Amino acid sequence: MHNIEIQETKERSINLENIVVYIFYALIFLLPIFVLPLTINSFVFSKAMLAYAGIGLAFLFWLFTRLQKGNLIIPKSGLLLSLAGIILVCLASSFFSINAKFSLLGAGYEVGTFFFFMVLGIGAFLVSLFFQSEKKIINLYIALFISASVVFVFQVLHTIFEITPLFSQLFSFKTSNLIGGWNDFAIFFGLIALSSIIFFELFNIKKRIKIILLVLTALSFIAMIAVNFLVLWYVFGIFMLIFLVYFFSRRSFEEKPGFDAPETSFQGNKLINLSFFIVILVFVFILARGLLGDFTVSLGTNIIDARPSWTATYEVVKDSLSENTKNIILGTGPNTFLYDWLKFKPAVINSTLFWNTRFQSGIGHLPSMVATTGILGGVALLAFLGFLLYYGLKVLSYSKNDLSRALLVALYLGSLYLWTMSIFYSPGFLIYVLAFILTGALVALLIQAQKIKTIEISFLKNPKFGFLSILFIVFLILLTIFALYLMIQKYWAGYSYVQALNKLNIEGNLDEAEIKLAKAINLDSQDIYFRDLSEIGIIRIQQILSQQGVSDEILRNQFQNALGTAIQNAQMAVSLNPLDPLNWMQLARVYESVVSLQIAGAGDLAIQSYNEALKVSPLDPSPYLAMARVETQLGNIQKAREYIDASLGMKSDFTAALFFLAQIEAQQGNLGEAIKRTEQAVLLAPNDSGALFQLGLLYYQNKNYEGAKLVFERAIILNPNYSNARYFLGLIYDRQGINDEAIKQFEKIEELNPGNNEVENILKNLRAGRSALQDISPPEPLPEEREQPPIE
Repeated sequence: MHNIEIQETKERSINLENIVVYIFYALIFLLPIFVLPLTINSFVFSKAMLAYAGIGLAFLFWLFTRLQKGNLIIPKSGLLLSLAGIILVCLASSFFSINAKFSLLGAGYEVGTFFFFMVLGIGAFLVSLFFQSEKKIINLYIALFISASVVFVFQVLHTIFEITPLFSQLFSFKTSNLIGGWNDFAIFFGLIALSSIIFFELFNIKKRIKIILLVLTALSFIAMIAVNFLVLWYVFGIFMLIFLVYFFSRRSFEEKPGFDAPETSFQGNKLINLSFFIVILVFVFILARGLLGDFTVSLGTNIIDARPSWTATYEVVKDSLSENTKNIILGTGPNTFLYDWLKFKPAVINSTLFWNTRFQSGIGHLPSMVATTGILGGVALLAFLGFLLYYGLKVLSYSKNDLSRALLVALYLGSLYLWTMSIFYSPGFLIYVLAFILTGALVALLIQAQKIKTIEISFLKNPKFGFLSILFIVFLILLTIFALYLMIQKYWAGYSYVQALNKLNIEGNLDEAEIKLAKAINLDSQDIYFRDLSEIGIIRIQQILSQQGVSDEILRNQFQNALGTAIQNAQMAVSLNPLDPLNWMQLARVYESVVSLQIAGAGDLAIQSYNEALKVSPLDPSPYLAMARVETQLGNIQKAREYIDASLGMKSDFTAALFFLAQIEAQQGNLGEAIKRTEQAVLLAPNDSGALFQLGLLYYQNKNYEGAKLVFERAIILNPNYSNARYFLGLIYDRQGINDEAIKQFEKIEELNPGNNEVENILKNLRAGRSALQDISPPEPLPEEREQPPIE
């Protein structure tokens, strides 16, 4: 009777363990192709929730098996131990972060939070326990290869044939893909190619399987060529070269006299047929990157890879750590590199197209983590990478079983490849999940190969220890369930937020938008939710002031309620995340929106909030320009000019500031004097596209269209992407009857600014032989009279 009960318990345990294995099979297959158009950042949010849910459930089943078996098995792995060290450093750094909640959890989908590293670390740990067999690892790769095939077919349909089977609203561009980022798409297929080549060379398998691997390799190369990511070519080429050297050395060793090779030994004589050819091919692609670039342009898949340089990343890391003692040890907090960048970015960035880009990381994610987790985080990362390199020796020294040896090589090079990409780039969520899973699988197979030992802890032999252990496991079960519930809340909040945006932007229904935003806030208080709710408050204020036939008392009450609510929501956004200048700017905008109504103190409060934005983003010229607007409304024109000068001192070609300054001069009747000053500036700096735009705009306002044309033409020669210069140049061509040239200018603007409705309408007018601004301006103010430049 007792034997039957023991057997039943064992079978239940085995079933639970099998469920964990199948969960990871499902994850490795579904994650590359899974997306739901329900939230902001749909690709990464969907994949994050799926990964967190899957790993959370697997962890729960593992905990239940521990309760059943009464023991705990832990790999004696320095790699996993160093990974645990990274997680602990992230936890400590989060507690000392200015925004602890943001560092601990964020919005739920960011790469780099404590929760991100903890959950994926648990995933790697579980894989190391449950995948200690060749069959399970092979099944894992089969699931990955099938998923990759689906991704490739989907991309061909979308990019080449313009057929989008699912959720077409998410795939607006040819580079839109199931993986997420376009470079991530290439990194993913780099892993597929690397794994396929290793299996082709090392496995003694049937011909049809080798054909499948060759096809996978070819498809992967097509995908990588379509992206033409230079960093990927270098990293992939280096790893192929490493594999080639390994293969040559292994072949030489096995051919030594007296070496007893196994029956299924490496097929070394086939090395040059594929691996050597691949290395040469990658080398050619690197040399011919210009030709490949032309190909991607013709295909419509070229993108701008905008990232901070190594120098800029180093400067930000150095300044972040030197800010105070806490930062040296623990950094500014996980998930806060964006705010380090805004505060410490090099001044030279303001002279580039990416002056206002909110970079979430530097040149690569792992180097950026030194700023967010400090010296301790850097040491933990170096220890992890050091152990990963050291494990290469374990892989190289294994020679008992050819199948295991081939899988070990694939897992080792695959995981090292992904971690290397995170040094030289900032991959998305999926790439990190694969890196953690392959790392865990590497440890699992090394355990199976007896290269790593395990520790078994039984907590049923000692009653006191057993009681405390079971109590702790129950606590972990409850904590895991709570974490899963928390993630569901965050996802539902994101869904409610998207609904709110649709109600606001598509339907124009402020009431429904407010209800949806309030629901999102109740589920998950994020500063962006409060910020948008405050923006709705500004719209409400404008609507209230435009009402007709309403008594003064009712208007006053409505106005006071709307203003108070808008201020309160903006203040909540600031209190949740004081590091983000957008929150301070939003609070200032609320005050600025009522400055013209002569409400006491509104101007001062707006200036104060804009100054707070400058403190957290001291090289952003936008707050100075905003303060100039406030001073203009208060009638302080000289003070407004000083703020504009400060803004242009940060960024001499800041179009919005130049535009606003030209408007002030025109309103003050100083066009002639302003033109003289600007002409002198252009003489001193003839290649300053900002000064040229200002002069052209002043000429345009002064109706000197021929002079403006010459200046704008010079500006776009210096800066072909200067959309606002092209805008006014196109209007001048239209005035002068040069219709074809006008169309060319606005077509270029449309290319640089897709989705701009005004540009689309102008092009319709021009192609129909009508005036560019017909039915556009008025009722809109003339372009030169607007508060903002025509093209943002």
